[in-house]
Amino acid sequence: LLGVGVVDVHVVHPGAADIEKGDSPTLYIDGIMGKEVQLSQLEVDTDWDGVFLHKTIAKETDDVKAGQEYQLKFSVSIPSFAPSGKYTITGYVEGTEKGANASSKVGCFKAAFSM
Repeated sequence: LLGVGVVDVHVVHPGAADIEKGDSPTLYIDGIMGKEVQLSQLEVDTDWDGVFLHKTIAKETDDVKAGQEYQLKFSVSIPSFAPSGKYTITGYVEGTEKGANASSKVGCFKAAFSM
C-alpha cells in the first residue's frame, strides 16, 4: 500500500478471504485528504506474472475537504477462464486540488494476490 500526495490510502481488502476465478471481489479504498480535492476517477491497472493485462477506469465525482475521510468502492468480476499465476493491481486516485487548473494523480495503492 502506498500513500502519495494528498491521499493516504490505508485499507484495501477484497470482500472474500481468498480471490478465486469466477469471483466478484470488491476493493474498499479508504483515505484522508491532506488538501481539498475534487476527485475525478479511479484507475486500476492489473498485471499478471509481471505483464500488463488490463486497465479499468471508474469515474468519481466526490468533493473532499482537507482532513476529511473518504471511501472509494470498486467491484470487478474475475472471469473463470482467467490464467493462474501472480497478480498485482495498482490503483491511482485522480483529482483536482483546490486552486489547480488540471487533474493529477493524488494517491495510489498496490496489492498482490495469486490464483
